[in-house]
Amino acid sequence: MNTSTRLSVIRMIFTLIVIIFLIFPFYSIGIDFPSYSVSGIFVDMKMIIAGVVFILAVFIGILEHHFKSEEDAGVENFKILNTCSDKLLIESVLIVFSFLQYIHPIVPIVVVLADSIIDRIQTLVIAKGRIASSIKTGKIKTFCLTMGMILMFFYNLPFTLMNLQIDLFFIYFGMVMAIASGVEYYAVNKKFFARKKEKELEVI
Repeated sequence: MNTSTRLSVIRMIFTLIVIIFLIFPFYSIGIDFPSYSVSGIFVDMKMIIAGVVFILAVFIGILEHHFKSEEDAGVENFKILNTCSDKLLIESVLIVFSFLQYIHPIVPIVVVLADSIIDRIQTLVIAKGRIASSIKTGKIKTFCLTMGMILMFFYNLPFTLMNLQIDLFFIYFGMVMAIASGVEYYAVNKKFFARKKEKELEVI
């Protein structure tokens, strides 16, 4: 188990902690988190703590990719673990935000479907002994969704005071980029499928 894989496991644990803070009824076990009013905005410390843990998970993800590139993640199972920790953090929090009615359910649906399509294409390309081409829209998608969720954890402050829904802008733009990333990923990797069709025609 290399450094990037250890970081992946830690990030998964942090993701679980974030989800627990978001949905677990702590009051049922006698734990009450303080809440404050910031310029008329109700701020729950449980949400703030979840946001801090989320940011730590994002930072660990940056370190993870740094070590991943240095170590080249030689073992295939560890590569899968690295990828899973990426998607688990973003997708699970989006689903919980949808459950809490902070965002429309269409957001996690689109993001999960787009990621599933990309994973399927990547699997098919790797099965041919090829390396799937990377895409820029995927990185833009991840950045926008991450920024939107960080702002949402912290009640979109200070933009809420200016009546600007910057958190929702980032999240919905990230959803659009998720669609774009699926289309682009297919476009840059379809050459591998085209070659298969050409070989089949030659055999006929």
